[in-house]
Amino acid sequence: MKGFSFTNFFQTIPISLTAFLKLSPFILNATKPDRFPNFFELMITKGEIGIKYAGMGMQYSKIPWFAAKLFEEAAFHGSPGDAESLLMRDPAIRTLLEQEGVPVYSHTAVALHTHRASDADQVVQDCAGSDHRSAEVKRTCFMALVALGRLDNAFRLAALLYPDQRGTTEQARQQRWFQTEMMPAAYLFIPQTARLRADPRFRDVVERIGLLQYWKASRRPPDFCAAEKAPVCNLLNS
Repeated sequence: MKGFSFTNFFQTIPISLTAFLKLSPFILNATKPDRFPNFFELMITKGEIGIKYAGMGMQYSKIPWFAAKLFEEAAFHGSPGDAESLLMRDPAIRTLLEQEGVPVYSHTAVALHTHRASDADQVVQDCAGSDHRSAEVKRTCFMALVALGRLDNAFRLAALLYPDQRGTTEQARQQRWFQTEMMPAAYLFIPQTARLRADPRFRDVVERIGLLQYWKASRRPPDFCAAEKAPVCNLLNS
């Protein structure tokens, strides 16, 4: 299986989480662990992982990023209360997700369900100073802050998750790309982050990572412009 690319394989072959779990013993042996999460990055942004599959994934709950993906689907793509149900159904997942010591996931689940300002304030407090947290916690905080309407905090975190990729030369840009770790840009385009796109500050995010320049040069606006009157869409159409 030399040269096998897990990410490329699933980019070309649509597959459900059910099928993935059937294939997983082969995949776990055939691919490198650092390529493994990319499949879920790809699928979650297309909404193909449903909470109805969560029970099938519990055997993988010892893997932090898998548990975080299950929570992400429940909290931000599911129905109100799904995230709380997930954490209550399997305490091992809660323990795994909160091993960094801050109950971001529990507080996020509660805030999304109650919509109380005090609960949202607790999430903001939990997510403050995320610089040295895991990628899973940062991503959850980002999604939670957007969902809770705490856009000031979300944009501050976006500066960390989407660092400046610009450079005066192609070589400088490539060097920045390889030296910085960026959250998948697909999260900027899903329905759950529409509030972010509706804010004029969204332009700064996509300009930092080179997307605005690409849209202008190619004259191909992003798909969300067909349905949204986001300020960045008005800029591209002017």
